[in-house]
Amino acid sequence: MLINSFSTTMKTPVPQKYKANGHDFSSSKLNGLNKDTITFSAAKTSLSPLERVQLNKDLDNIENQSIKYFINNRLPSGLVLDRASNSEKASLKKNANKICSIAATGYGLTALILAKEKNLISKEQAKNYTMQTL
Repeated sequence: MLINSFSTTMKTPVPQKYKANGHDFSSSKLNGLNKDTITFSAAKTSLSPLERVQLNKDLDNIENQSIKYFINNRLPSGLVLDRASNSEKASLKKNANKICSIAATGYGLTALILAKEKNLISKEQAKNYTMQTL
């Protein structure tokens, strides 16, 4: 794997003390961090054909799961839940706090187009879901 990296420095104030996960830290305890600069790096990588195939499979899986979220978390009115638990026990409570938003519902309408294009749902289902929402 070929890695080319670059870095850039940005002037920003670093707090003298801060608290994270119940632990107190001071800037003197942070190794390699100048008090007035933070360095960011990015790497350019070249993937082998096998790695590229695996990456495409992984991305496709993530995309499908994301689309299914919007289909599986729709209310009968067509609104989409803002959040859902990933626990089966919590999902058995039938989403006691059904909080929906226009943003989640809008993304849900876009997800219907993607779901139809990826053959996750039929054109007729996409049409029915859209009409429910509107």
